Amino acid sequence: MTALVIVAALAIIAAVIAVAWGRAARAARRADKAQYDQRVEALEAGSRLAADLAHDLDDLLTAVVGQAELLMTGADPSTALTQGASEIRDAALKAARLTRPLRSVGGGRPSSTDVIDVNEVITTAAVFLRRKLGSGIEVKLMLDSAVKPIRIGPGRLDALVLTLGIRAGEAMPDGGQLTIATAVDARGSRHQIEGSPLPEYTRLIMTNNGAGAVTSPASVADIVNEAGGRLQVASLDGGGTTFTIDLPATADPVAPPRATAAAPRLRAPVLVVEDEPGVRELITVVLARAGHEVVAVEGPHAALAALHRQPLITLMLVDVIMPEMDGYQFVAEARKSAPGVQVIFMSSFAPDAARQAPRDRFLAKPFSVEQLTALVEETLAAPPRA
Repeated sequence: MTALVIVAALAIIAAVIAVAWGRAARAARRADKAQYDQRVEALEAGSRLAADLAHDLDDLLTAVVGQAELLMTGADPSTALTQGASEIRDAALKAARLTRPLRSVGGGRPSSTDVIDVNEVITTAAVFLRRKLGSGIEVKLMLDSAVKPIRIGPGRLDALVLTLGIRAGEAMPDGGQLTIATAVDARGSRHQIEGSPLPEYTRLIMTNNGAGAVTSPASVADIVNEAGGRLQVASLDGGGTTFTIDLPATADPVAPPRATAAAPRLRAPVLVVEDEPGVRELITVVLARAGHEVVAVEGPHAALAALHRQPLITLMLVDVIMPEMDGYQFVAEARKSAPGVQVIFMSSFAPDAARQAPRDRFLAKPFSVEQLTALVEETLAAPPRA
């Protein structure tokens, strides 16, 4: 279970750094002009550090998820080893969600929106809030199973819950209770067409019984506004604060996890370009077991040499962030000699549509063994795209 503890600790560190950087940004805005430029320069350096840390954390989590799944492959599900590997995998996937706010702080390009299960996000965040706030503060959940999913930027709801939860903990130095509840909220509109259903919102309520009032951070208001929601803050008699957040519900389903890929029908020479050894080894093992011929290298220059030696390479899996040149630059260079090669980009940040060809595919880190094998099979089976 040591790996499980490490994964949880890494996720908590990521979440705390994201919150701390938000506070530093607000402090910089309050500084006088003489200090402002110096603080901004420090924040920019810190943002780059946050982005690098998010990238490294996601690489580590990718390796943890994959290796845990390899331990589970073909094993008796009732054994302690298999159950332990399953717990490690699940914890790593949950921890990956908490690196999203850190990527946002680091200036990573977010994808548009995700359809998410609000109760699932809160349940996961509560695990880390309990560890962060300590035994003196009770984190109580009152989740309504009838609430619908919401559409919101990746990691934004996680950041909101963690930010308000940590802020509430600071208002309860002597202990107390933080209650997180969800509910269905339907309300009409002056412009509603007669006979049409009422617009439905998913309501999030976070209440603490701290001695002082908790102010709403600007970052929380930004998240709510981006999602088209509404935020209300109320101070309670006798101390404490309640945050009520209404976010537009959606009838769209939460995206299900990819099904386990069937045994590959197609085998092909595959080039893996990944500078993180753990991720590179994982991909090599998984694809080799699936019957592919795998060439794995740590950087773009070695990859270009490999393409020259083995011109029959059909598919490349390319990390986007690498030290010699980024993945998009490498692919542009590689296609000068191998214009027909298929590409799967890999990154913890969202794809850059302006630099990625329409035929290219994308695999978000951290990914599971099933997601990796399924996308490789899908890419090889698909007809060429312009």
